[in-house]
Amino acid sequence: MEIVAVDEFIGFKYVGAEDLPSARAGMDPFHVVHSAGIAVEKYRRRTGKNHFRRGRAKDPL
Repeated sequence: MEIVAVDEFIGFKYVGAEDLPSARAGMDPFHVVHSAGIAVEKYRRRTGKNHFRRGRAKDPL
């Protein structure tokens, strides 16, 4: 076996390395896109809190 497809759980990579030492681990496209979407959402929320703050009732005019 040359390639083992795993999801983002790191434990699968280590189990595959023990049983198939010559195989390379790779993520399937669904999980790659899913992980990228989560990262983009975290970044959007973090930057939104710092830069795109909406006014509050207590703010001076």
